[in-house]
Amino acid sequence: MGQCGCGDFQADKVYRLPRGTRVAVQLYPGCEYCHTDMGVLLHFLTGKGARDWCLATDETENVTPDEYGACLQGIPMIGPEDLREAVKEVGYEIDPEDDNAYETLAEYIEDQGRALLRAAFFACQKRLTREKRTQR
Repeated sequence: MGQCGCGDFQADKVYRLPRGTRVAVQLYPGCEYCHTDMGVLLHFLTGKGARDWCLATDETENVTPDEYGACLQGIPMIGPEDLREAVKEVGYEIDPEDDNAYETLAEYIEDQGRALLRAAFFACQKRLTREKRTQR
């Protein structure tokens, strides 16, 4: 993605499709330095490509379509609890009477929106890691 290395390949989830192709899903948090927004990167890899990118087969989930030829896989990105954590981290001051605070939510989002989303993204990553540990 960016020139600083912020989008270097790091799969969050890898799916093996029926004919051996793999789809590596990477949740990209965006980058203040590169001025890129957060998003989802999809890497489509053949078996050889997956081996070249060091995707371990034990981390790969097989995708099996249902009788209608469909299969839905979801990866959580940001929930309300993540936004609450982000607001604590980034800070939040809106007060039309205070010259040192933002007058409106729109002004706050204009200045702090990307930082707030990134903080929420990382809060979600931490939460999901904690949940995965407790499931083991």
